[in-house]
Amino acid sequence: MSETTPMPKRAGRPRLPKREAKGEIVPVRFTPTDRRRIAEAAQASEMSVSEWTRKMLVEFSGTEADWKKVIALFGKIRGGYEQAGDSGAARRCDDVIAFVRKIAVDSRRQRFRQQG
Repeated sequence: MSETTPMPKRAGRPRLPKREAKGEIVPVRFTPTDRRRIAEAAQASEMSVSEWTRKMLVEFSGTEADWKKVIALFGKIRGGYEQAGDSGAARRCDDVIAFVRKIAVDSRRQRFRQQG
């Protein structure tokens, strides 16, 4: 007579279905000075650096003029990394630019649907 013991339950909350999980991760690299400024702003807002950065990107991608500013800013940052020979950081800037463009397109589509 063999008795099997039930499997212990896993700690933590259950996994979310893929469509309900948080979105994509966008890796980005900042200079030590920019990183410090971002950390200070996040702390002053009582947010984590990730929360603050996400909030700022979403807020500043609210209008087409803002999207263009963010894209131009990361384009300049990218150019500095390229000039310094850091192709990895330049590619991460490209990732952020692509992400902001995606937000812009999605936002335009949503506004168009609301108008129609």
